[in-house]
Amino acid sequence: MKKRSGILALAIAVVMILGSFTAVFAATGPATEATKEAIKGSGIQVLQKIQQGQGEATAETIAIRLHDTTVEGGYNLIDTATLAKMVEDKEDVVIIDTMPEAWYNAHHIPGAKCSIVGAMDAPEFKIRADEKTALYRTVKKAVGTKNVTKYKNKTTKKLISKAKYNKLSKKNKKKYKKVTVKQVNKDKTIVVYCGFVGCERSHQGAMYLVSKGFKNVYRYPGGISAWVDAGNDIEGSDVE
Repeated sequence: MKKRSGILALAIAVVMILGSFTAVFAATGPATEATKEAIKGSGIQVLQKIQQGQGEATAETIAIRLHDTTVEGGYNLIDTATLAKMVEDKEDVVIIDTMPEAWYNAHHIPGAKCSIVGAMDAPEFKIRADEKTALYRTVKKAVGTKNVTKYKNKTTKKLISKAKYNKLSKKNKKKYKKVTVKQVNKDKTIVVYCGFVGCERSHQGAMYLVSKGFKNVYRYPGGISAWVDAGNDIEGSDVE
């Protein structure tokens, strides 16, 4: 999947805002009425503004914010239909739910793993040091390892990449030997989500994973609200 442009990010945001926040109340599927009511709260302020004729301005504000955070985070965006197809086809993708544990236990995307970002009392849902550690541990376990060719210095035992080895002179290359080592598979597709477009838990989580060298990180901005709204299956205690 190719990286989304800033303009596309803006377009996706508008679609999700006008679809997710206004239609989530009429979502159908395996989620219970309790789940629908709980999710309803995540978009109630946006809905009220839309009812008051402020929908366009509200959509614009959130869309621009999504664009800005996407550029800041350096990750990709993924929409509901694409993610649903990946889940249906059982594609090899790691899905991370950053919502509080109680929310995760009640309703989450099938196969998603819980790694909380932003305590409820945290300003702007900034990811804390302990949450970074937990998120990395969760993702590391989920993505597994892969074999990588490295070159070890025969004297210092220091490892260098194949790219660095190829830049060495013929004389210096003789100081190294080729070895195969296991390292975290940072090429695997990772999707991070939270509650709704305006929630930035997923932004914080996705941005952190990008900073740790994961190459295929996607943020699902619509989150569990858009997922339920689209009638997709959920896992958790609130399944019909």
